Amino acid sequence: MKKNALLIAVIGLLLFASQALAMNPMLMKQASQNKGEKTAEAVALPENLSAEDIDALMARLNDDQVRRLLIAQLQAEAQKASAAGTTPQVSGLGRVIQWFESRTELLVTRVYRLGVGLPDIPGDIGRAMGQLTDYQGAGRFSFMVLIALVFLAVGYGAEKLFYRLTVAFRTQIDTMPGMDGILKFWGAVIKFIPELIGLLIFTLTPFVLFFLTISKEDKGLRLLFLAFLLTVVAIRLCAALLRLILSPETDKLRLVHLSDVVARYFYRRLLLVASILAVGMILQLLLERLGATLTTRMWVVLTYGTAIILIFAGMIWRHRHAVRDHLMQGKTAGGEENLWLRDQFAGMWHTLALAYIFLVWGLGVTNLVMADELRFRGTFLLSFLIVPIYLTLDRLALWCLDSTVAPRIETIAPLTTDEGSGDASFVEEDSLKKEGANYLVIVRRVVRLVVFAAVALWFLDIWGMKVPIGEAAVEAVFNILVTLLLA
Repeated sequence: MKKNALLIAVIGLLLFASQALAMNPMLMKQASQNKGEKTAEAVALPENLSAEDIDALMARLNDDQVRRLLIAQLQAEAQKASAAGTTPQVSGLGRVIQWFESRTELLVTRVYRLGVGLPDIPGDIGRAMGQLTDYQGAGRFSFMVLIALVFLAVGYGAEKLFYRLTVAFRTQIDTMPGMDGILKFWGAVIKFIPELIGLLIFTLTPFVLFFLTISKEDKGLRLLFLAFLLTVVAIRLCAALLRLILSPETDKLRLVHLSDVVARYFYRRLLLVASILAVGMILQLLLERLGATLTTRMWVVLTYGTAIILIFAGMIWRHRHAVRDHLMQGKTAGGEENLWLRDQFAGMWHTLALAYIFLVWGLGVTNLVMADELRFRGTFLLSFLIVPIYLTLDRLALWCLDSTVAPRIETIAPLTTDEGSGDASFVEEDSLKKEGANYLVIVRRVVRLVVFAAVALWFLDIWGMKVPIGEAAVEAVFNILVTLLLA
């Protein structure tokens, strides 16, 4: 009995102790911490373990410990990746320097590659010509050239026949009297129309006959004939346009104020430039069609582009004194300051012009070398046309100003009031005219400056140098000019 009572007392004491432990939060917290520490110790992965040690350790861990270990490892790897991917912030000037360094390194690499590929050009052109002639040799190539020239001769004969049938009409055009202003322009256009029709006949006649008589299987001959035809047509079209503008044979329909000698000189030089450009572009396209390498085609473009630059440089240097004398003979309103500026510009215009064309050459070579493929965007040609475009827009803007704004400025008559009598009186007529002329000079300067800025922004835009407000400014200037012209 006493033994049973003692057993019951021990069981009750144990129940009371367990209940007290469950109700004490501090003890439970301590127990949880101890359990967490044990778990953390169990999850911790020692360093420099071998594959066998890792297998033994993983065998002793339960599922919860393995899961904790995997999460800890993934978090550590993520922190390392984010730390490795974090790059220091670079300022605006630093980014510009980094961009310049990277582009310079790429440019040097591309130039080196272009130079290394120079000895391989003859072999590459030989392979292209072999593909053109189906590897039948120089005899086959000579025969193909002869066939193409025969068809072009047929087209030339058809054009001459057209001229014989229209000889009376062209004689009337040649005997038209001298004209001025807009009538001279329309007279030049009327003279240009028969030439354009004759060129169209020259183009269509051999084209139609060739594709009606030559087999489709002879792809090499077709390709060579198209290259010859496009080259001749392009050169002759440029010659007709130059005759329309310069009229080297007679001055009564000449659209620019040049002497006969200067007009003929510019006609010959510009026609030479157009011929080099046409031959070079068609040759580059032909080589591309025949599978020539990019290096070979780049050297072709670089060769004819440099030749054009040298021709323009020679023209500028040869006529530097004549242009200087012409600029110094002009009359400039606005006082001695303007005369001094004009004289300084007249003395150094050729230096500025040479610097500009060699800048265009440098930009063209850079774009050519950095390009992964050749694409004709017209940037090189537009860069040479930008000066005559600027002069045309400048004249157009001043003409619009003189036609619309100038009459209003000149008719403004400020009034002065005599306080004693209350009568209004006009200022003297000479002072009014002088003041109106001063206003007009200021407006003309502002207009010319705006046109110059718009053309400069356009120049930067065509070479890929985007200005945030460039496109909007250029569009606004052209809209204003069109509005004034319509007014």
